[in-house]
Amino acid sequence: MIKNKLQQDQIKALKQSDKQRLSVIRYILSQVKNAEIKKQKELQDEDVINVLRKLAKEVSDVIELARKSNRSELVEENEEQLKVIKSYLPAEASDETLKKEIKKIIAQNKELYERNANAVMGKCIGKLKNKASTQRITFIFKSLQQDEAGV
Repeated sequence: MIKNKLQQDQIKALKQSDKQRLSVIRYILSQVKNAEIKKQKELQDEDVINVLRKLAKEVSDVIELARKSNRSELVEENEEQLKVIKSYLPAEASDETLKKEIKKIIAQNKELYERNANAVMGKCIGKLKNKASTQRITFIFKSLQQDEAGV
């Protein structure tokens, strides 16, 4: 579904002579194709989303480094790329929604949580990775742990 939209948007960008957008979409499609070759099967939307998230993180890192190096032209160029990439990502869940989901997973795995909280964090990341970034899930999980510990 997402891959089809990318292919349609690639044709649209080609017809409109939108070189910047076309370049980014081609790069995304090449990364999706590389992932398909690696897995030796066509990717589902969930896998395409993971590829998009990986690309978004890479571009965000480049933006951060460019800012530190005072390279404003690189910052602008990569911010445009990031906008295109993010336009294909589903909206991330709110912090409140994530907290509720994490609390529910903790409640379902109460025994395991008491023995090894990190194992439950792994389950949370596994179930919620398509709703939010791993960093956000980890941050919220740890904040819930601290709230519970009374720190």
